[in-house]
Amino acid sequence: QLYKGATFILIDIPPQLYVCNQYLKKIYPSRIIDYSNSIKLDPKNTNILSRIKGKIVILPTWKLPEWQQLKISIFWNSASFQEMEPNVVVNYLNLVKKMNPEWVYINALPKGNTSNKTKGSRATKRPIKDSYYIQTLKDKYILSQKYETDYFLWNQPYFSYIFRKK
Repeated sequence: QLYKGATFILIDIPPQLYVCNQYLKKIYPSRIIDYSNSIKLDPKNTNILSRIKGKIVILPTWKLPEWQQLKISIFWNSASFQEMEPNVVVNYLNLVKKMNPEWVYINALPKGNTSNKTKGSRATKRPIKDSYYIQTLKDKYILSQKYETDYFLWNQPYFSYIFRKK
């Protein structure tokens, strides 16, 4: 509500996007470009920025490569990189770097999610440690802040990593 003119591009897996879409549609019905319409948007269209200005665009992860040339101000990720394998996170961050944000914010478990290796768990085969973020971003970004984050009802320490463009 504070940033009525800001454009938000939400990228996630379809089940999460559905929940997000339904929730945000109730709160900001005129701002949402829902999943079914956002996947039809052409980010290479010269007037795309005017079409999505002030909107909340709901996109699946598989559309991110098409949007990588779009300049963004801030990239924000919370508690999902730790659920991915290192090569996936590195690829994701390389796409984000092409979007040239001024700031990159990551909230995650500093040693990745390896606590539960049972069948069907969300633990990764190889942990995504904070060194992957730092190494992948170091050519364009400086780690400006790192601090422990109180992540509601979790017994493991999460950390916030704030990178600023060099």
